[in-house]
Amino acid sequence: MVGYESVESLRKAGLAAMFPSAGGDDQSAGPVNHLVQRDGTLVPVTARLQSISWQGRPALMLSASTTEVRTGHEDAVKAFAQSFADIRGDGFIDANRAGVVNFGSAQAANLLAGGKVLAGRPIADLVGSDDVVALRAFLERPARFAETARPCLTLRSADGRSEILLFALGQAGVLSGYFGLVRGRETAPARISAASDVDPALLGRISRGVRRPLNTIVGFSDLIRSKAFGALNNERYEGYADDIARAAQEIAALVDELDDYARLRDGRYLPQRASLDLTALLESCVLRIRDQANANRVIVRNAISETLPRITADRASLAQAVLNLLASAIDQTPVGGAVVISAQRHDDGAIVIQVRDSSAGAVDMSERFVVFRDGVGRDGQALAPVRSSVGLALTRSLLAVNTVSLSVDPAGAEGLLFSLKIPADLVDERSAVRDN
Repeated sequence: MVGYESVESLRKAGLAAMFPSAGGDDQSAGPVNHLVQRDGTLVPVTARLQSISWQGRPALMLSASTTEVRTGHEDAVKAFAQSFADIRGDGFIDANRAGVVNFGSAQAANLLAGGKVLAGRPIADLVGSDDVVALRAFLERPARFAETARPCLTLRSADGRSEILLFALGQAGVLSGYFGLVRGRETAPARISAASDVDPALLGRISRGVRRPLNTIVGFSDLIRSKAFGALNNERYEGYADDIARAAQEIAALVDELDDYARLRDGRYLPQRASLDLTALLESCVLRIRDQANANRVIVRNAISETLPRITADRASLAQAVLNLLASAIDQTPVGGAVVISAQRHDDGAIVIQVRDSSAGAVDMSERFVVFRDGVGRDGQALAPVRSSVGLALTRSLLAVNTVSLSVDPAGAEGLLFSLKIPADLVDERSAVRDN
């Protein structure tokens, strides 16, 4: 059964050679369900240990018979996961209870170790330093788990180019090891699309088509106001010219928003992700919105936590989205009302930014949403926030660049509550630890 040609050769090998290694000194040996052949092959057996009398003295006898190999539930799960990884072109790893890799596919080796063998390496050596603490906590969790909720953890590789989706293995809820799917991380901005969305190419054509007549409107309105061809006999022409210019500016703003929207949805916006001081970013948005609030005679209250951790995000898109929310809230709040911006970290590790207005009655967000603008326009005039029919969609697209979600809910009897959720994986845990 174990491949030795004689009892003498087995005696020379030693009795321990027949049994799988039980691990370190602090690990107890479990039930014998395999014997080891001379060439190292494991033979599944049904074994029984009993007390006997041998040559007049007490002894122990181990009897074993080969058994049919049956794939258990967890083995089937692991086999399916490996097949799934192969079909997708992902990598696959199998690890023991201590988190040491037993097996790694060629694709996993390419993604995690530059093609080097993974077997024998701790998973902790393959992941980024930021994820080591989370991995250690995952490996040290209690050895039992509910079979209906398989523990899972997502980890980034040491070079940040791949991620490991690590799952627990076990029988009857008793943890016995781990398996993981390894895949490359997206480096290019994801395209935001859905079956019912407008074709981004169409948006680009609309933008170019509107801009040509727009230039004509702007040109003629400037000529009328400048009286380049003589004095105007009717003073109403000046008012007409102002109306034309105002309409042209609104169309220009809409065209700019359509351009931005198409660029975001078509994946042509390249985010510049960096570590950001979220508290400072939000407070700068509150300062930039003051002029609009003062003009509308609306109070802006700051309830931003001073202990927010840093996050990894694209500053420009995130700041513009927050400014749009604040500008819309101010626009919808009556004179003397208040807009409140707050930001807190939740128990799940995510950060939620909320903007609450004091609007009365139902608001059509597609018509009343405001896109924030500041600075100076082409005509040298100061830019002002403008209502836009694509403003809400544009803001959602700006947030999607950072995988941040937005929800709009009633805030009691009056007002709306905009909730912007920054997921926990964008939060810099090291800064959170330092702050605490």
